[in-house]
Amino acid sequence: MSIVCSAGIIGNFVALLFYVSRKDKSAATLVLSALSVKDLKCSIVLLSSTAGLVHSMMYTHVAACKIQGFLNHIFVKNSTLLLFILALDRYFIICKISKWKSLFARRKTVVCKIVCTTGLSILFSIRELVFFELDPYTLL
Repeated sequence: MSIVCSAGIIGNFVALLFYVSRKDKSAATLVLSALSVKDLKCSIVLLSSTAGLVHSMMYTHVAACKIQGFLNHIFVKNSTLLLFILALDRYFIICKISKWKSLFARRKTVVCKIVCTTGLSILFSIRELVFFELDPYTLL
């Protein structure tokens, strides 16, 4: 898992540099830049979680453990939701289902979708903060 996360950090950093340096600031470039940022954050958070599991890291506060779980869920769900919307858009365009207009035709709709996926991922991840309980004996 550490190798995959490290490759994800390097690959998404290079992709982000590529998309930011492009002169073409189309809606598709904005989506791919946002996806690179979200995947980069996800790789960094998952790498730290993996390192914590490998080295048997124990949290001294319940809040730190809850926040780590919350961040894991939020970044993974955030990347997954944006990738799902992108895949759905590409599928409908390729299949030409009823003269489908791209979900990413305008920058305004792209920004709206990025904000919506972020909001949904936060909403779906809140249960980690609220309902996650720890055994007090597992904390040092």
